[in-house]
Amino acid sequence: MRPRPTRVFSIISVFWLFATACGDADGGGDRTDAGGGVPGVVGLGGSLPGGAVGQGGADGGAGGGGGDAAGGVPYLDLGLPSGGGGGGGQNGGAGGEQPQGRRLRIEPSEATLLLSTGVTPTQQFSLTRIGPNGVDPVPATEALWAVVPNTLGEIDTSGLFTAGELAGEASVVAVVGGQQAEARVRLVQLGSVLEPGVPADAPVRFDAAPEGQACGPRWVYPESGTVIPSNLIGFTLQWDAEGHDLFRVTFQVGQGAGARVDWFTEEPELTPSGDNWTNLLRTAAGQPVRMTVTGLGGAGDQACPSDELPIEVDISQMTGAVYYWSTTDFGIMRIPIGDLVPEPFLNPATAPEINCPACHALSRDGQRIALTQTTFPPFGFLFVSAVNEPRSPFYNPVNKVGYFPSFNPASDQLVAGNGGQLVVTDVLSGEEIERLPMPQGHVGGSPDWAWQSDTIVAAYGEGGLSNPLPDAGINLGAIARWVKNNGVWSEPEVLVEREGDEGNDRPAFSPDGAFIAFQRTGVAQMQGQAMGNAGNSLWIIPAAGGGAPVELARANMALNMGNSWPKWAPANGGGRLWLAFSSFRSYGNKLRQGGEPKPQLWVTGIDPDAPPGSDPSAPAFWLPGQSIESGNHIPYWAVYQKE
Repeated sequence: MRPRPTRVFSIISVFWLFATACGDADGGGDRTDAGGGVPGVVGLGGSLPGGAVGQGGADGGAGGGGGDAAGGVPYLDLGLPSGGGGGGGQNGGAGGEQPQGRRLRIEPSEATLLLSTGVTPTQQFSLTRIGPNGVDPVPATEALWAVVPNTLGEIDTSGLFTAGELAGEASVVAVVGGQQAEARVRLVQLGSVLEPGVPADAPVRFDAAPEGQACGPRWVYPESGTVIPSNLIGFTLQWDAEGHDLFRVTFQVGQGAGARVDWFTEEPELTPSGDNWTNLLRTAAGQPVRMTVTGLGGAGDQACPSDELPIEVDISQMTGAVYYWSTTDFGIMRIPIGDLVPEPFLNPATAPEINCPACHALSRDGQRIALTQTTFPPFGFLFVSAVNEPRSPFYNPVNKVGYFPSFNPASDQLVAGNGGQLVVTDVLSGEEIERLPMPQGHVGGSPDWAWQSDTIVAAYGEGGLSNPLPDAGINLGAIARWVKNNGVWSEPEVLVEREGDEGNDRPAFSPDGAFIAFQRTGVAQMQGQAMGNAGNSLWIIPAAGGGAPVELARANMALNMGNSWPKWAPANGGGRLWLAFSSFRSYGNKLRQGGEPKPQLWVTGIDPDAPPGSDPSAPAFWLPGQSIESGNHIPYWAVYQKE
């Protein structure tokens, strides 16, 4: 293979296609040189004229799918002769049979590979059949594999694709027993990217400079080991310049040498964007990425590298929108994922008639919003409306009290705190339906209704002087669960006990129903309870109970970060689950916290497959799009599609 150019300054020939998988309804049988005869494997049609029938496997499975009467054209032309179905094997396979109601699938269905100097990228594909009883693996060696066009790569009998030298798009095709599946591979050639204003000779200057020692820039954001989604934009890398005025950020994808991308800037920060960043993320999905920033200009003619900073790009993506409460905007703001500026949703600028909309929740389908409309003296009226008409409540909220509401899975009922009781109301009328059992001398607050079932968790504590304002937050609380069976709510079952002077509050179910995240309130809890307590930290338990609470130590980062208000993103079909929260930590050099902190919204990736009892979190990233000029709380995540 001839070497590739050492620097490429643009994206070359990229595309996006989607996988398909279907039966070969009119195609000919698969080809074997002798008309079949693979023991124990599906019989394959021979390389015979159209309409003829090849012999099946010697100890046969079912014969290959037949061609049409005239010798049909296969679903995708692999250069194979058209033919009829393979004949039945000697020990049982019937000619022309195909698995009924089962679909062949290649995994992954799509892949992006980065062509880089000195590196030959590969991608392992596998086969499964999907049927009414589930998914069954199919040995790759049973398939006939092909790459179309074959100038872009090759694939072996194990399903291992090896890229060629050219950028472009390719179909990976597998044929088994008359069924065919297809996956798509994007091959992207990406080398160096120059930000506006960077001298055109910057790559040459860095290559020519001797490497300096202990003189490089110092990373300040992100934290080492941060996990990000594979569609994150607005991710601003930040470092201390250490006297340099020209920088090269190197992304090394995967283990070993891996694919490499160099990005040049004159600023002590970089927000990668555009097709270059999109393709880099797609290539890196599911892999580690090592980043190094090298500075030039601060140490004579030396190019000074930083320490290597590892992060990981997860296969999972962020979707929907985050609705949060802003102290500066005195109301609820919305960030559609992918936007870099928040939208005023309900605040004095957009709805002056709604006083102090706060303590909000979205329905699981993202169609309805409930909030506490605060009045003075401090009464909280429960206000419910459609997201597309948020200023028009379903009913008159006056005297309909409710704090920190949560929707049921059908979005037609709410549970909210009311004087320490947990009250279920009708969404359209605001009328009370029922109350959850609350033992004498106890109070509950901050309820969360599970995404899929009639199960509610809430903070649960002693009443009286211990909790004079339970609707604002439960002091010295436990986490308890109520379950509805046969139309009756159970008595509260404590899942997390209070420990000493620390309490627990703000529980939240994960979208798959497997976990409950909550905040543990530090010993300074009376200083604002859940709102302004720097001692707050994030914890997690199995939703089924029976497991000890686990601190999300990597997400918490350090002590006294004020980590609170955990809220989950809607599930998106694989990879990590995303958990947003509010935190007092600094955001690199852009927001240095000190004095009176401004809470910001951060996101951690939760590994659903982490061993029980271990910390499933990752170091968190700052949620792009929010304002650093305001304190931001309650990052309620919901389904949303921006028009």
